[in-house]
Amino acid sequence: MNEIMECKCKNGKFWIGLGLGAVLGVVAYHCAKSDKVNEWKQRVSCAAQSAAEKAGEWMANAKECATKKMDADPS
Repeated sequence: MNEIMECKCKNGKFWIGLGLGAVLGVVAYHCAKSDKVNEWKQRVSCAAQSAAEKAGEWMANAKECATKKMDADPS
């Protein structure tokens, strides 16, 4: 008899957990599609693009400085 009760209890916990997980999943999905999240993604994308452009400029400047230094001191 105890085995039957134990099985029902575990089964009930499973369904409660499954239901809570489904509700949390729906909420997370809805929040991911909100305007604030899309605005944040756009800002992060712009910041990353700006950083990449600056990194390219820094690399070009470093290469130019290294080339000038090599031309000035060929030792």
